[in-house]
Amino acid sequence: MTARIPAGLDGILRTASTAGRATLESLVGRPRVGLAVWDTDLRCVWVNGTLGRQDGIPAPRRQGRRPSRALRGDADALETVMERVLADGAPVIGREYRVPAARGGRPERVLSVSFFRLDDPDGRPL
Repeated sequence: MTARIPAGLDGILRTASTAGRATLESLVGRPRVGLAVWDTDLRCVWVNGTLGRQDGIPAPRRQGRRPSRALRGDADALETVMERVLADGAPVIGREYRVPAARGGRPERVLSVSFFRLDDPDGRPL
């Protein structure tokens, strides 16, 4: 099953490669995968509902903000990793991200996160 890329994400991917777009469409179509897209200024431009359920951070709190301003836990360290991926294009796969316990009884969560740079057909970051 191929999912359509939601309208909010389509703009940033107009110049994406065919393979990159197909990969993203595949991920968007899997409701168990939490997914966010950050622009080259590391501001969140799109997030699916699954991610909010996994880490407890609602989309409005995340969108338009850098990781250090939107996320909890070791967000500064995550932002550093994202800056490195953006700079050199080498993905980081399976990094541990601890989400501290939240008020209201949500226990601490430990997630495995991965970071990939999205490039246009000429290899420039989107």
